[in-house]
Amino acid sequence: MLDVNARCKRKEGLERLLTPSEVAELFGVPVKRLREWRRSGVHRGPAYIRIEQAARYQLADLQEYIRKHRLRPGAKGKRK
Repeated sequence: MLDVNARCKRKEGLERLLTPSEVAELFGVPVKRLREWRRSGVHRGPAYIRIEQAARYQLADLQEYIRKHRLRPGAKGKRK
């Protein structure tokens, strides 16, 4: 299992960025799904950073995405 907290420790003041493979493992989705979200042009997936040709993710952005997509029981699909 991926230990996110250990792997995202700050080194020299910078947060380590997560790869699409790591995010896919955390979210339980295929890497292809993250790629589709990035390419869709619709704000469907979590925010990401593009470094040359590589997509990278900040842990804080992933946590925010999860928070925004949390559903409350009986809320009929309405997000918190």
